[in-house]
Amino acid sequence: MYTYWSYLRNRWPRDGGLRIDHLLVSKEAAKRLLAAGVDRAVRGKEDASDHARSGSSCATPPARSRKLLRARGRNQ
Repeated sequence: MYTYWSYLRNRWPRDGGLRIDHLLVSKEAAKRLLAAGVDRAVRGKEDASDHARSGSSCATPPARSRKLLRARGRNQ
């Protein structure tokens, strides 16, 4: 899964990309991870950036966990 395709040497049409962007999540967030990926369609548009967006989505933590996360945020 690539996130970068140089404009040199026709890298995009050949799918000769690099994975230079990574998504890091905590152990708690990894347990709730629903999806992650790269938006290749954006890179394929005319005059696009040489990067494609990457992203992820996580399930909402249970109410008890949300309360603990808020409490941790106030203590830091």
